[in-house]
Amino acid sequence: MTGEGSIIKRLCIGAAALIWAFAAPATAASPTVISFELFPEYYAAARHHDPNVKGHNGFWFRRINITFDNALSSSLSFRFKLEMSSSGDFKTSSLLVPFVKDAFLNCRLKGQDIQVGIIATPTWENVESFWGYRALEKTPCDLQKLGSARDFGIALRGGLNSAGTVSYKLMFGNGEGNNAEANKGKKAYAQLIVRPWKGFHVDLYADTERQKDSRTYRLLQVFTGYEARWGRAGFLFARREIALGEESGHMSLWSALAVLKVRAGAEVVLRVDRMGEPNPNGAGISYIPFSDRAPSNLVIAGFGWRLSETITIIPNVKHVFYDKLEGASGPGPDTYFNMSARLKF
Repeated sequence: MTGEGSIIKRLCIGAAALIWAFAAPATAASPTVISFELFPEYYAAARHHDPNVKGHNGFWFRRINITFDNALSSSLSFRFKLEMSSSGDFKTSSLLVPFVKDAFLNCRLKGQDIQVGIIATPTWENVESFWGYRALEKTPCDLQKLGSARDFGIALRGGLNSAGTVSYKLMFGNGEGNNAEANKGKKAYAQLIVRPWKGFHVDLYADTERQKDSRTYRLLQVFTGYEARWGRAGFLFARREIALGEESGHMSLWSALAVLKVRAGAEVVLRVDRMGEPNPNGAGISYIPFSDRAPSNLVIAGFGWRLSETITIIPNVKHVFYDKLEGASGPGPDTYFNMSARLKF
């Protein structure tokens, strides 16, 4: 067994021992709570740099989640989640196939959580919660495929002070997301969130991994967010570095968002993303494929209207334009008109 494999095995054994030692037995059987979340959408690609995408329109599901939560004891809980979605590549015609999104034990020990299994990574967990419009679009790093929302491993998270203004999450995993382990490398994650005053927080994040192509990948991310009665606003900067021996490369990403309250249950949603370099994986981005030839700029404008506690509809427009290429014509712009929705019950 490799050194990294031995480390993760010892960590998992240690976590299991702690959970066994400290988890108090449940006084009575706790019922399993089942919840559902669906993101249906009508889309229309009014114009697109790819002629095979231009003119496409129709209905799809960006996400369907079925979540099972069970409190096994006063300090031990279990979550199991299935997810399925439409392919979103404008060419694949197939059934929606579910996969395991979450499957982990969570043990609360003196205010700290130990999680073991397929776990939410800290890469954009906090950013997505602050954004609040996953049904409209993924967070910037998620959209540009700069990381993974889940990984199989072990995590430790909690607060670092009694006031709850400083928190952290550390994680060690396979680095394969929801897929099975397929290489010797592993991935380490670290996050620190500081809330110096009410409504404002700074999220510092870093990860490093070695993939099966022998390259080392690192992601550095800084996110700041502020919430008040008028709504919320945030700014994100991320840089992904790729190294193989003396060869190296990077991708940089900036994003600004604002969610402005109009009245109870109604919000204006604005976001701008800027990729400093072309994304080589851009053409494979679901629902909104990018050109891989030039740096991109994404503008999102929408209106979130909460019809009830369970239903939100979000009419929106997304526009992508690309930098000009020196000595050549760049890709043309992309414009989508969508009617997105979120149902949760």
